[in-house]
Amino acid sequence: MSCWKGPEPLCLRPCCRTSGELNCDSNQKVSVGGLRIFVEFRNTIYASLRGIMNHIFPWTLTALSIIGAILNIRKKRSGFAVYTMANIGWIIVNIYHGIYAQAALFTVFTGLSIWGWIEWSRKKWSRHGGIL
Repeated sequence: MSCWKGPEPLCLRPCCRTSGELNCDSNQKVSVGGLRIFVEFRNTIYASLRGIMNHIFPWTLTALSIIGAILNIRKKRSGFAVYTMANIGWIIVNIYHGIYAQAALFTVFTGLSIWGWIEWSRKKWSRHGGIL
């Protein structure tokens, strides 16, 4: 097909904008005007979310996981709460990227974190007896 020249809806996908072709599904075509601005805004939001899910969120979860480990080493019960938050975040990231086996693993880790939180609330650890 050729470049958009008339009343036929314009595709706003980057591949179509650069080639000038109308080779998209009808669901992805929009008419020029206010709807085009909305679609461009939506595409910008989606691109930002992709950046967050691919870069910022995983590094934040990595930091939370390390903080949880440090808190557990220091025998702080709050480490389990931090682990639980990080594990839930990792479940979201893994599902987003289609890594379902790892999402299942982090679901188990989340359950273990909650179990640890509950167990540590039941026991009174002596100062010299340790946690083992």
